[in-house]
Amino acid sequence: MKAKDLKNSILQMAVGGKLVPQDPSDEPASVLLERIRAEKHKLIAEGKAKFPKGGESVIYIGSDGSPYEKRVDVKGHVLSDECIAGEVPFEKLPEGWAWVRLTCIMQLNSGLGYKKDNLAVKGEHMVRVLRGGNIGESDEPLIKESDVLISATYVDDSLYLRNGQIITPAVTSLENVGKAAIVRNADRETVCGGFVFCLTPYLGSLYHSEYLHRYLTSPSHIAFCKSAVKKSGQAFYNLSKASLNSALVAIPPLAEQHRIVERIDQLMPLVEGYGRFEDAREKLDAALPDRLRKSVLQMAVQGKLVPQDSADEPASALLERIREQRRELIKQKKMKAPKGGESIIFRGSDGRRYEKRIDKKGHASEPVCIEDEIPFEIPDSWEWARLEALGAIVGGGTPQTGFSEFWSDEASGVPWITPADMSAQSNILVSAGSRFISNVGLKKSSAQLLPAGSVLMSSRAPIGYLGIAANPIATNQGFKSVVLIDTTVNYWLICVLEALMDSIVKRASGTTFKEISGAEFGKTLIPLPPIGEQTRILGSCRNLSTVVTNQ
Repeated sequence: MKAKDLKNSILQMAVGGKLVPQDPSDEPASVLLERIRAEKHKLIAEGKAKFPKGGESVIYIGSDGSPYEKRVDVKGHVLSDECIAGEVPFEKLPEGWAWVRLTCIMQLNSGLGYKKDNLAVKGEHMVRVLRGGNIGESDEPLIKESDVLISATYVDDSLYLRNGQIITPAVTSLENVGKAAIVRNADRETVCGGFVFCLTPYLGSLYHSEYLHRYLTSPSHIAFCKSAVKKSGQAFYNLSKASLNSALVAIPPLAEQHRIVERIDQLMPLVEGYGRFEDAREKLDAALPDRLRKSVLQMAVQGKLVPQDSADEPASALLERIREQRRELIKQKKMKAPKGGESIIFRGSDGRRYEKRIDKKGHASEPVCIEDEIPFEIPDSWEWARLEALGAIVGGGTPQTGFSEFWSDEASGVPWITPADMSAQSNILVSAGSRFISNVGLKKSSAQLLPAGSVLMSSRAPIGYLGIAANPIATNQGFKSVVLIDTTVNYWLICVLEALMDSIVKRASGTTFKEISGAEFGKTLIPLPPIGEQTRILGSCRNLSTVVTNQ
């Protein structure tokens, strides 16, 4: 059972007489109701309350055990007498309890639908400041301590009134109509705003007011409010004053009201604690698939997911082939030589990692120890390599939108993607975005045509959307893509970049928004397994991902 359901169950038990035991020595609720009627008649005689239209309601249990209601006029004459068994929220009340209409025990006032600047305090009443500075006095009294507020649209359960605050609903929602709150720490400057009803008990007992608040938050009363709501205009669903006044309330003896309130107050902190535990568990459950996926990726890129196979060609041979292909592409002027020289990372005789740079003439720089950059250990058959050593880091661009010739349709255009397009991608293979550019647009902008197999990564707003080009494609300037020399490593590179994304984001810079530069991105250290092990790791990742996401 969820915390909300548990709370509702406790409240429903309370207002049905099932939360605390009855005491035969308690003064029955009928005596309490007679005192309330006497207090109400006194207010009517003083002109502070009005005699109800249609007569005063008196509910009693007939000889057949059913509830009946008679209406009595101001002279005591019975106007009507009928069975209301179909109206009561639950069938039978405990001995000593009684049914009563809300209007008989609480005075209901509508909130003031005035702007704060047009309100002022005068004596014990709220006044409206009219045009020209004149004051028009309102009949609506100020909110008092232990009054109960009920929303015609929405009032938060934990409502806490402060001095001078005007309470108005925050949300127009049928689901929230009828929610109740009890007033705390109100003074003569606190007023009830529009779409909120203020209910003041005729009998000024603290526990009586507290019980009524609990009743008005019970599921049976909330259900009544929702059933009584009618649409008003195009946007609002309103609970009318007449409907709320007609609500039936189950009243226990006053002593039992005390016991009910005390018991609810004892139980609710436990329910709230249970709710916090439930929220934490749900949050953990929601985060678990992502946490498990990250854990699997970390194991994968550290060589801990599948066993190594000594028969695999070592990663050093793969790296050497990539270097040879790069040199050939540079010679053919299809690729530029890396700035600062080609990076080669190796383990020194002291067991630490070093990096040297080879210029285009084959001259090697003095090795530099980079052991403090190495994020974790990898198996002996693996190698570390800079991302830039695996291919070219390429940005993107946007043709000028004012030139129609720079843009095209799908049939004849070049697919062009933005980070927003990537956010909607569910497949790792990216074939197109929402727009296409023409060949002229490609030439007249900094956008570049990336070959199929290139690794795409958004470099800002946000950093970290990843994909593989399914076909030749261009991007806007929000990308730093990798045109790989050997595309057989592209799926492995996606796996590594996802695992290392937090550290990549930390290296981003910028004030308006963070962005990873191409040069900084190219420095990323990539753990590279043998090709055979890459295949086994990626297969294991797919299998585990299916289990983790239950897809």
